[in-house]
Amino acid sequence: MARFGGDEFVILAGGVAGPEDATALARRCIQAFQPEITVRDGVSVQVGASVGIALAGQVFQDADALLRAADEAMYVAKRNGGRCYVFAGENR
Repeated sequence: MARFGGDEFVILAGGVAGPEDATALARRCIQAFQPEITVRDGVSVQVGASVGIALAGQVFQDADALLRAADEAMYVAKRNGGRCYVFAGENR
């Protein structure tokens, strides 16, 4: 996992055999942010995750194109209300 910019992070997951594995990973990431977090002096915050998924086995010219596709999918997830995942190419 690496910080991509601002509040965006990238997970490069090896061993993901296909969409089912990617979906399971996305759901675990979203679930990890469900509980409120107490940050200081009893102040609680609620955060969430919007996940964009691009699979390397799909048709992408290079690693940059793969990353752009995942980023675009993440913005679709955000437009859909967040706390969800979207695969690259899905325009829901």
